[in-house]
Amino acid sequence: MGLAFLGVDVVLRLGMVERTVAKGYGAEDGEEGGGGDEEANGGGDESEGVSRNESTESPPLIDKTNSNPPIDPSYLLPETLPRWAPNPVLYVLLASPRIHVAQTTTLTQATVLVLFGAIIPLVSEELFNFTSLNAGLIFTPLVLPYLVLGPLAGHLVDRHGVKPFGTLGPLFLAIPLIYLPIPHAGGTPEILKFGAILAFCSLGLCMLSPLSVVEASSVMEVYDRGNRGRFGKEGPYAQLYAVNSMVFS
Repeated sequence: MGLAFLGVDVVLRLGMVERTVAKGYGAEDGEEGGGGDEEANGGGDESEGVSRNESTESPPLIDKTNSNPPIDPSYLLPETLPRWAPNPVLYVLLASPRIHVAQTTTLTQATVLVLFGAIIPLVSEELFNFTSLNAGLIFTPLVLPYLVLGPLAGHLVDRHGVKPFGTLGPLFLAIPLIYLPIPHAGGTPEILKFGAILAFCSLGLCMLSPLSVVEASSVMEVYDRGNRGRFGKEGPYAQLYAVNSMVFS
């Protein structure tokens, strides 16, 4: 099953076209070849053509070219970087408190996950005499809510920002972690109790999972806008994701 999912992932990645690559071939968002329809319809009504031209030539209600807020001076890199950070990305990673908080969130999430992976099989064998198959199935309450509700958590973080979930996530996760020692040796009721606690842990992890990448990307975006050309043509995002993966691992 794992190999099947990886195969689907590889196929989808091969079929995906990045936006920057698409723009290099002249494809823009919303660009359609609609010119042939007008010619096929004989050009349409003259007044309709005028209204179309007016609608395309009138200025938009919001000028997106000036929608970017001014850059805080603290996000401007010094002209000469110090010796301990000769690379702009390295300087941001070491000097930005917001990046530190984001990476600490990644480390916290990874620590909780690896503790679950190490402890749950041992506890389930000791309390419930689980086989390796049953010990694997007990991870379902931990993984399933995380898988189903992860996209919703990401949408809410995009809409409301990282601070509410960065505060509520650890507080919510602490509650089921405190109750984990409650299940004891027994039958089905104790197994259900253990699974329910793991499901609530999964909800807390859902709140934590999108925070690091979203916050770090936002910080890097501000640095990139305020220091044009310092991070290369495509920006510092690939290096940022690599560091995030390193911290998680």
